[in-house]
Amino acid sequence: MLAFGLVIVLFGFWLVTGYATLSMLPNRPNIIQNMLLAPAVGLSLTMCVVFSLNRLGFPVRQFGLVVAIGLLLVALIVLGWRRPVFAWRHYLPFGGVFLLVLFLTGRPLLEFGFNWLAYCSDDMANYVLGAQRFFNYGFSQLPDVNDLITGRDYSLDYWFFHAVEGIRPGSELLIAWVSSLTGLSGHQVFMPLIVTFQLTLTSAAGALVCQSRRLRRAALLTCLLLSFSALTSLGTIYQLIAQVGGLSLLAACATVLLRPYHWLSWRRILPDAALPGLMLSGLFIIYPEVLPFLFLAFGAYLLLGIIQGRQTWRNLLPNLGIIGLVVLVIINTYLPKSINFLLLQVTTGNSDVASRALFPYFLLPSGLSSFWGFQNLAVFIAEPWLSLSILVSGLLLILAIFLVGRSSWRRQPSALISAGMLLVAAFLVFKHSDFGLFKLAMFIQPFLLGTMAVNWSGFRFKPFQIRQVFGPAILVIISFFSILTQATYIEAGRGLVKYNLASILDASKSEINTEFQQILATTQPQAVVLDDANLPLTKFQTLYTRGLQTSLFRDVFKSILLLKISPQWLDEQMHNTSQVLMEDINKTYLKGTFNLLDPANPALQTRFTLTGPQNWKDKPPLLISLSSKQSLFNRWGKQPTTRNFEAQPLNAVKNHLIFVFSELGQNYYLGEQGKISFYQLENDPYFPGQTFAAIDRFFVFEAVNPSNAVRLVLNMNATTKDTSENQLPLAAALGADRQPFSFVGRGSGRVFSPVVSPQIINGQPFFGLDMGRDGTSFAYDRTGLMNLYNQDVKVDIRQLVGFGRDISLVSDEQYRNIAAPEQVSNFPADLANPNLEYSGIYEDGWISEAAFFGLNHPAGPAALVVRGTIPQIDNPGFKTEITVLVDGQEIEHRYLSLGDFELKLPSITQPGRHRVDLRFSNFQRLPGNDRRLAAGLLKSVGFVAGP
Repeated sequence: MLAFGLVIVLFGFWLVTGYATLSMLPNRPNIIQNMLLAPAVGLSLTMCVVFSLNRLGFPVRQFGLVVAIGLLLVALIVLGWRRPVFAWRHYLPFGGVFLLVLFLTGRPLLEFGFNWLAYCSDDMANYVLGAQRFFNYGFSQLPDVNDLITGRDYSLDYWFFHAVEGIRPGSELLIAWVSSLTGLSGHQVFMPLIVTFQLTLTSAAGALVCQSRRLRRAALLTCLLLSFSALTSLGTIYQLIAQVGGLSLLAACATVLLRPYHWLSWRRILPDAALPGLMLSGLFIIYPEVLPFLFLAFGAYLLLGIIQGRQTWRNLLPNLGIIGLVVLVIINTYLPKSINFLLLQVTTGNSDVASRALFPYFLLPSGLSSFWGFQNLAVFIAEPWLSLSILVSGLLLILAIFLVGRSSWRRQPSALISAGMLLVAAFLVFKHSDFGLFKLAMFIQPFLLGTMAVNWSGFRFKPFQIRQVFGPAILVIISFFSILTQATYIEAGRGLVKYNLASILDASKSEINTEFQQILATTQPQAVVLDDANLPLTKFQTLYTRGLQTSLFRDVFKSILLLKISPQWLDEQMHNTSQVLMEDINKTYLKGTFNLLDPANPALQTRFTLTGPQNWKDKPPLLISLSSKQSLFNRWGKQPTTRNFEAQPLNAVKNHLIFVFSELGQNYYLGEQGKISFYQLENDPYFPGQTFAAIDRFFVFEAVNPSNAVRLVLNMNATTKDTSENQLPLAAALGADRQPFSFVGRGSGRVFSPVVSPQIINGQPFFGLDMGRDGTSFAYDRTGLMNLYNQDVKVDIRQLVGFGRDISLVSDEQYRNIAAPEQVSNFPADLANPNLEYSGIYEDGWISEAAFFGLNHPAGPAALVVRGTIPQIDNPGFKTEITVLVDGQEIEHRYLSLGDFELKLPSITQPGRHRVDLRFSNFQRLPGNDRRLAAGLLKSVGFVAGP
């Protein structure tokens, strides 16, 4: 409840300070518009003050509370002095809508409080770490190179981000400011702050529409429609904090800029230009990417005004000159870097959509349906409803374009911004820019919905006059479906694995950051090593290891440190300093090359970089690794757990694999397509409550304290990969030599490699995996209107050979002491036994043309019993031959026809573990949509005691 209350307090603070600011300015008689605009004005005012003080060298922690108290006191004094009118009666319905927005999007705050982490995106981690630097340091304060090298403060990496590159700092500054007020960490205040931004956006969108008293209803309808907007809520749940805050200031800037300009005396022109200058400054600081849309709309507004005789250049130029001067005074020397960043964003794009469209949603026909909220972006509804929704959505888009065009001629501000965005969208469709369209679909929501509200809010219901209710009926239909889709995004924001959207599984409910803090508080280590297979989670962890020597196994902050350094003309001294710092940091990185031992390409290698201090002999650190709940690796022999981490002294850990981010084996997050080793965890459909991850070809691991003789164990599923093939890979364990796994058949398997020795690199042991073939993408059969266009765009761009359930390192002694089961008869439960080595059977018992099981022969007499059935599918004369082998020796060969079969074979082996192979000469394809290749349905196989 406190987190929910923080949203209300922040929104109220900006409402009061913003309204006090507006009450000081002339020519603002539209009271409701002023009240709706006030939160955005308060936001921009706060951000500009915090930005200016931090740029002067003051850490936010030193002045955050003073700024809040000072702004509030000044606002109360101004309100008491000016005594502006508050139209509470007219504002009350808007307040109700804002509470609705808070509940619809922010209701997980009631469940998780300050532990709500939503999708746990890498963006959120970057914002929070950047905020930590502003909290503790001045804007341009040089980072301590020793703290960077030893990993004592990874937030210092963001000095390159903001001070050197000029990356927009507004969101980080406000996170730091709220942290200074509350004493909470950046991750705790992030979601309350972004939900407050969404309230501010809703209010500003209403202000943009409310150009006169007659448009109050349209403004209220705009706010209501935006509260239901699925894509607007997605921007919040996706943690695009700069976008949400930036769109609110875009709407506010359009409100104060897209207006008639009259000749004013020099005494009056400065206060008249102060508000647009303040709002533009805030937009430059928090999200300059949307400035082109503002400039396009402003230019169109003025041009139409001149054409229609409503505006003259003589009245305009003095106003624009003073507005520009105000912006220059507020952001001064930061302006060139902000413009440079804007130009970089505008010129960045991606057109290689067929193979690399990370955000293909709006390149597909289904994107039309998702745009209006008729379906979730990532989950297609069934046919024929999908095609019907695409058709309806296309017609709605055509109608919306017509409304935008008509309203633009009337110089309606929301329509002018929508028109600019639609023109850019057409260009992005032509360029096949997947990410640009993804962002633009969210950008346009407040403005397009506002345009529709202006056109359709003034209806009066009259019986039998369909024209009067046509528009409102469309808005009702859109809102109904959009709120249903919005609910799926919010539910996914709870972090549940079934939605496959959260970067960190169950982070909010399990209070993952609190658990990590408790480990540090309990163990009080002097140095830590982080098992960093999950990039966003690693960044969250480094937020709390500040002051501790912290080692990583990949260059987590590579995307920051390898940014293109700004041209020297922006700041030659800063440019040279950053170059020297980068060189000092790079000198400390350990670089290695792992030989992939590929028989087809003996020279194939993959390079990697290890960051942080690697010399642990004098001071053994604490290894904090991911538990089996959060990681695909090191699961063998471990029971399911609710814990997210395991912590042990490094010298006490045995046979632990740490994934190494290498050139040809990368993590899915920000990894290069075709070189990704594994993707995020998702639900395992055959073992409820368990997870697996899509895997591709190459892996490299550093091994922590491996035994003298070790084996790799690979537990994987190919059943889910492609129901027409499902072939298990010819994988191999890599070390000093190449040791193949003995996978056979299709479906699933858990196989231990032969004993393998490590490759020694920089004095440390390394192992690898080669799955034996490159991954392929999922096939997707398009139907109906999904074939309308862009048929080369992949729905799922992952390239995989299957799904991994576990990759672990075990000692040879552990392997030899495995207590294998005597028989397998319960599918899929018996396949979950970590002591069962097997391959070639689907989880539901269907067996492929080749399979084997590692089974234990009990003491005393026993028979090997195989039971199953050969079903009739489409060939009534189907027959096959079965061959049974034990430890490679054939003990039975028999013909099987349709129906049940049972083989009871006398034992010819000694007690102990033995490999039992089943081979079939023929197989069938399962019916319907299944299409798997199977020889039959296995009911049981194993040694049964008795004569």
